[in-house]
Amino acid sequence: MRTKLSLVAGAIALALLVACVAPGPYVRRPPPPPPPPRVVYYQPAPVAPPPEVVFEQSPPPLPPPLQQLVIVRPGSSYIWIEGYWSWQSRSRRYVWMGGRWENPPRQGAQWANAHWERRSGGSVFIEGTWR
Repeated sequence: MRTKLSLVAGAIALALLVACVAPGPYVRRPPPPPPPPRVVYYQPAPVAPPPEVVFEQSPPPLPPPLQQLVIVRPGSSYIWIEGYWSWQSRSRRYVWMGGRWENPPRQGAQWANAHWERRSGGSVFIEGTWR
């Protein structure tokens, strides 16, 4: 009788142990996907144009343009402004101005690229601007 009682107690203990370990009606779900990468956009603050510097002879030749990665457009109204070499009159050299997305200041505005212009008997560097 004692052996039978031991067997029953052992069977109950085994059943309880299996119930704790055996999978239940719960479904194991995969972990959620990682969040999308965060994209940060930079838009430089507008600055006043520098004073005009007139070259009486030909302006210095432009360096070759740099290749630039175009990032995701921040909105449907934004326009990509190509990077360009800007003439810095104080240091008397060109500085690369990276391309960027900009929201036009008003509907119908168009970007005029930076360029050299002949005036006052010489050449003047004109920064890019909205027209």
